[in-house]
Amino acid sequence: MQKDTGSLTSSYALGKQNEQIFFEALKKRFFSAIKWNVLESFFYQLILITHQTGLFFYCDRSLYGKAGSVFAFSYFMVTLLLAGFEGGLLPFFQTFISCKKYYKKLLIIFCVPHIFIVFCISMLGVLCAYFSHRFPFEPSTFFIIGFFICIETTKKMGKHLLYLAFYNRYTAFLEIIQITGYVTTIWVLYFFGYSFSLPLLFLPFIGWSSLFCLCTVFLLHRFYSSLPVVQESTFLPISFKDFFSVRSAILINQLCRSLFSTNFLVPLFAIHGGFAQAGIMTFANYLTNTATFFIYKICIPPAEGFLSRLKNVDRLLHYKALQLILTIFFSVTTIIALILFFNSSSLALLLGNSMLTTITSRLLLFFFFIHVLENMFIVYERFLLLQHKLILLTLGNLITCGSCIILLSGSFPFFTIVIVSIFIRFLFFSLLSYKIFFQK
Repeated sequence: MQKDTGSLTSSYALGKQNEQIFFEALKKRFFSAIKWNVLESFFYQLILITHQTGLFFYCDRSLYGKAGSVFAFSYFMVTLLLAGFEGGLLPFFQTFISCKKYYKKLLIIFCVPHIFIVFCISMLGVLCAYFSHRFPFEPSTFFIIGFFICIETTKKMGKHLLYLAFYNRYTAFLEIIQITGYVTTIWVLYFFGYSFSLPLLFLPFIGWSSLFCLCTVFLLHRFYSSLPVVQESTFLPISFKDFFSVRSAILINQLCRSLFSTNFLVPLFAIHGGFAQAGIMTFANYLTNTATFFIYKICIPPAEGFLSRLKNVDRLLHYKALQLILTIFFSVTTIIALILFFNSSSLALLLGNSMLTTITSRLLLFFFFIHVLENMFIVYERFLLLQHKLILLTLGNLITCGSCIILLSGSFPFFTIVIVSIFIRFLFFSLLSYKIFFQK
């Protein structure tokens, strides 16, 4: 296997001509990552949407809504517990992979304690929820949710490290194997007489995600073995202050994005409309996620690996990389948006039923816009990390989220609050785009 360092890391000291050669070599890895992520996205979403369609018809509507709300809430908690890990590594990853010593420091000092803290916080949250007697779940369900959050947080950390290492071919196969094993397990148990329940929907996921984490450990060790023993770069060691200050800013941005994500909106809708109505919203969210998952997978993880190697090259190459990423992003988004716009009603009718057609088709377009907008903010966030201008995005996120919290404190209808909040978010996106491209 080709080593990830060596010529790539030493190219910074060889002048602009070699920077361009380095950029072109890195671009090949970027397109290779996209290729594998396209493969993963197609098979993963095909299996997932088939599974969700089956659940929507065979599962009790209230249980389906409850499961969707719990999954959404759990992933919202995963985002909180990651504490800026995704994205926070980007400015420092080139330093971490400069030698085995720094990469071991990343794993032992930054990753392992984080996983332990996540476990402690999750179990503490489970105990608090259990003794509060406010949630309509069996006692065992609380611990299942807690372990699910722990495993998924660990899995996301490991998967992010593999994406930055351009190990997309391995993550693609692991993701496909996991979703295939999970869906097969659930439906085999169902056909053998087990009724649908939260434990049936969550325990197989925990088992297959645990297997994914074990494979991740092996792959991370393989990547570690490919790194040089002696430091070859001239980078300075990373200070804890710099590392955690960036992660804090990333965490604030992630929290702000989460308030506009379906992982927050679906549980919120369940509170307002009940689990049965949340089931419709959950199904619409899965349908939309089938489309936007392609956009995210094709653009975001490869872009992170691409941008993480460009910290010390000429700023013009930063913008060149951003333009390449955005060209791919908007091309894919436009194709999928046109398909959804002209076929949302027929898709809703095909996968829902005549009673759900209108609301499901509108939710499809609504969720699609939310997903695309928040993915764009992720791209901008990663780019601003290279430009050392992350504070600009952080302050803007705080202002827009503060405005939306003020709206929530009023007595406005649920969808009015959501639509106005999205409009505020879009206005901030427009101003940020102008700042990035017209005030270089």
